[in-house]
Amino acid sequence: MKRITKIEPTQSKEVHKTRVAAYCRVSTGKDEQLESLKTQRSHYEEYIKEHDDWEFAGLYYDEGITGTKKELRADLLRMLEDCREGKIDFILTKSISRFSRNKIDCLSMVRELLGLGIGIYFEKENINTKTMNDEFLLTILSSIAEAESQSISSNEKWGVIKRMQAGTFKQGMAPYGYDTKDGTLVINEEQAEIVQFIFKRTLAGAGSYKLAQELNEKSIPSPGNKKWYLGSVKGILRNERYIGDCLYQKTYTTESFVKKTNKGEVDQYYVENHHEPIISREDYERVQDLIDQRCIDKNVDVGSEKYNARYPFTHKLKCGECGSYLKHKYINGRVSNRYEAWACSGHILDKNSCSLKAIPQECIEAAFTTMLNKLIFSKKKLLDPFLKTVKNIDAGGISDRLAEIEEELDQNAKKDAAISNLAASGVLDAGAFMNAQAEIKAKRLELNTEKSMLAMRLTEGYKSNAEAIRLVQLIDHLTISTEFNKEAFESMVETAIVHSRTDISFKLKCGLEFHEEVKLK
Repeated sequence: MKRITKIEPTQSKEVHKTRVAAYCRVSTGKDEQLESLKTQRSHYEEYIKEHDDWEFAGLYYDEGITGTKKELRADLLRMLEDCREGKIDFILTKSISRFSRNKIDCLSMVRELLGLGIGIYFEKENINTKTMNDEFLLTILSSIAEAESQSISSNEKWGVIKRMQAGTFKQGMAPYGYDTKDGTLVINEEQAEIVQFIFKRTLAGAGSYKLAQELNEKSIPSPGNKKWYLGSVKGILRNERYIGDCLYQKTYTTESFVKKTNKGEVDQYYVENHHEPIISREDYERVQDLIDQRCIDKNVDVGSEKYNARYPFTHKLKCGECGSYLKHKYINGRVSNRYEAWACSGHILDKNSCSLKAIPQECIEAAFTTMLNKLIFSKKKLLDPFLKTVKNIDAGGISDRLAEIEEELDQNAKKDAAISNLAASGVLDAGAFMNAQAEIKAKRLELNTEKSMLAMRLTEGYKSNAEAIRLVQLIDHLTISTEFNKEAFESMVETAIVHSRTDISFKLKCGLEFHEEVKLK
C-alpha cells in the first residue's frame, strides 16, 4: 500500500504588495495653490501607508504648469516612464482635471497604462480604470474637464484682449533687436545693428536670399541662434516692431488649444509708438514698397499666403496712369495728426514716370460707400434687370453655334480622311492633295479658334451670372450707411482704377463698372 507524506514548506509565503503612486498638480504658482499641493502630498502619503497590501511607490507632482498638454508636465512624463519600466502597479489622483484637461491625452494615457496592467483611481469621480465599463463615463467626464479648461482659457483671453485694446499688454518674448526689461522693450544695441544692416542692404537692392548668405558668411547668429534663411530675413523686414509699433494677435489659440496664424479669424490690435524704434518709418515704408513690387514682378498673388495683405485695398487699387498698384502709406499731416493714405508704387519709385500723388484712405472709403449706397437704393432699377440679362447669357445662341462647330469639325475630319485615301490610291495627284489638305487645315484652325472664343464667352457669362447672384444677395442684406463696409468691398470689387486723385472706377466681380468722384478733404 502506497504511503503519502505531506511535506510542509520550509519558507513562509511572500505576499506581493501593490506598488501605488500618486499624482498631484496645481495650475498656478500662487501661494494658496502651492499650499494645496502640500495638502495633496500629505493626504496621499498617509492614504497609501494605511493599506497593508500597498507599497508607497512615490509621489509625482507638477506645479505652475498648464494641464492641457501632457508634454509640458515633466513629472507626469517621469511617472509614465516609471510605469513602462514596471516600477508602479496602481496610481491615485484627485480628479480627472488634475490628471489631464485634454480629453485625447487623458484617454490615451489611461489606455496605455491599462495595457501595462496599471489602473488609475480618480478620487473625486470615484472611477477605477481597471473597471472597463467606466471608460464611457471617463470619456464624458474628461470632456467636462476639457470644457472647464476652455472656459478658463476664454476668461484669460478676455483679459488679454482688454489689455491689447488699452495698449498695455506685455509680451514675454522680445523680438530680435530688443530685450525685455520690466515688461518694456528696450533696444539691444548689438542686435539692433544687424537689423539696421538688413534694412540698409535691402534698400541698396539686396534680396533676402542674398542677405541670408551674407549674414551666414559673417557667422552672425539668427534670432534662433541658428543659420539665416530667406524667411528669417523677410520676417525682420516685415516686422512692424522695428518702427516702434505693435500688432497684437498675429497668431491665436483655438478652443482645442492649437496655435494658428491669424488670417482674419479674430480681431487684431495695432498700437503705434509702443516702444523705441530701431528703423525710421520712412525707411520701413520704402522697404515694404520694394518687397511688394518684387512680389508683383514675380507674379506672386498678393492675396496668397506668400503675400499676407494687411489692408482691404492691397492689390485692389491700380493706377490709371502707369498701371502700378497703390501701396498703403502713413503721411504726416500739416494740420492734424498723421493719416493713412494710398500712393502709386510707380510714383514712389520714380516721380517723373507717374504724376499720381497719394490719396487719403478715408476718401477712397467714402467713394466706395457712396457707390454701395447707390446700388442699395437703386437695386430694383439697376441690379434686377442686370441679373435677368446675365441669366439669359446664352440667348444669343452660343451653345447652338458650339454644336454647329462640332458638326463642322467632324465633317472636316472626314474630308481630310477622304482626300488622304484618294491620294493613297493614286486618284489625286500630289499637288492637288497638298492644296486640298492646306484648305482643310485652315478651316479646322478657323473653327477651333471660334470654338475657344465662344467657350470663353460662355464661361465668363456663367461666372458673371454667379457673381451677379452673389451681389444681389449681398445688397439684399445691406442698408444705406455712412460707414465703410470692408466685407462688402472684398466680396464685390475685382479691382479699382484710380484715374486721378478725384476720379476712381470700381470694377465689380460680376462685370459691372461704376465711376465715383473722390472728394478730397
